[in-house]
Amino acid sequence: MTDRTVRRIHAGGMSTIGIYSHFESKEGLIGAVWAEGFARLLGALDEVTGRGVDLVTGLGARYVEWAVAHPHLYGVMFWRSI
Repeated sequence: MTDRTVRRIHAGGMSTIGIYSHFESKEGLIGAVWAEGFARLLGALDEVTGRGVDLVTGLGARYVEWAVAHPHLYGVMFWRSI
């Protein structure tokens, strides 16, 4: 997206004024999405069970599965892209 203004963000039909009433700025909104992404990723990783190598392998596989299933959220988390 080349235009990175809040007006261009489709937040479930919420108006620009509605977004600003919840977040001080575009950066605040992005920060909230960033934090939510990590919370969801942690939740997905918490579901992995096992011990030793099986745990590490399971965590790696779940991480990749989650990233592929949530590319936009992953992008905000690691590249701060919108």
